[in-house]
Amino acid sequence: MADLRTTIVGEFLAFQTNYTNLTLDTSTTFLAFIVQAEEAATITELGFHQALLSGTSPTWKIGFQTRGADGEPDGTYLGGGSEQSASFTISGANDNSWIWITLDNSRAVTRGEILCIVIEYVSGTIDGSNNVSLSRTSQRTPAGFWGFPYSANASAGSWTLQDDYPCWGMKTSSRSYGDMLDGAGQTTFDANDSPDEHGNAFTIPDGVSETAQIIGVGFVLDWNDLGAGNNLILALYNDTTLLQEVSLEGRGGSIAAESGQMFYFDEATLSSLNPGTQYIVSCRTDDTSVTISMRQDSFSAAQDLAGCSLALPGWSVAHAERTNGGAWGINTSEYMRMRLIIKDITEPSGGGLVQRQSIHTNIGTY
Repeated sequence: MADLRTTIVGEFLAFQTNYTNLTLDTSTTFLAFIVQAEEAATITELGFHQALLSGTSPTWKIGFQTRGADGEPDGTYLGGGSEQSASFTISGANDNSWIWITLDNSRAVTRGEILCIVIEYVSGTIDGSNNVSLSRTSQRTPAGFWGFPYSANASAGSWTLQDDYPCWGMKTSSRSYGDMLDGAGQTTFDANDSPDEHGNAFTIPDGVSETAQIIGVGFVLDWNDLGAGNNLILALYNDTTLLQEVSLEGRGGSIAAESGQMFYFDEATLSSLNPGTQYIVSCRTDDTSVTISMRQDSFSAAQDLAGCSLALPGWSVAHAERTNGGAWGINTSEYMRMRLIIKDITEPSGGGLVQRQSIHTNIGTY
């Protein structure tokens, strides 16, 4: 029984390639992320991406505030006498990396609760030589984004709301929430490299369906087409067992910039996939004159990738690579930007509704 014909999960757009940073170099320059709690949870840590420390770090504070009527923090930390915040200093050794700060007092959030995560100066020398640049938005912001969640920055008590997707994070003892990107980059390879095949390992969550089929896969990539033959090969595996693949000729030219590209498998070759089983979708070339470039995102921990709001919520996904058709190496703290098109999701055994899945249409330009 086909309960749902197709659905799309994941993201594969080529977002901007640089962090947008805010330099906190005065005592009245603040940064805030205005976010919504996904579910009831006890938040013990808040996170941000540190771009650059200059000089000696002043003491900073991070914590929860309420959103005011104008969409900005109201200036009062939550928790009353047991303030849900923490003071901290920054090390230059952590430049260009993700930072987690443990709160002095945790906060029990409820599903749908709107929260402001505020970072501000507390004490110490702060000026043009002693300051820190923090990332307001990550390298994955869709073009023209204006929505929720969002970031805001203050100067001399006046807040400015920003039109970008914030680089924020909060977590419990077992799960992370937000967009905890530690870095984004490119993996460039050809048939002579080791490894010579890259993609993602993924697992359909239990309870989603009895079976499903993958009819299409998208990656953020580019490849040059300088020779004849099957220049680009997209494949689906159960471990090293090939289930289905498609080979394509390129369009000619050289690598310019990666973009989100979709590829479809032959309807006659589709395999039925089972929740709870790890599968791998990959990209390779057998033409030694062809070079492939793919976009990937990395995180400081597997828990952060699993909770990333722009990844595959609820799914297990991780970068997979191998050489010469051998065993796969799996890196659980990074993944290649990917979109899957799933067909014929059948109801789980025992009946009932197909479990709802997060569907990402990726706000921005294609």
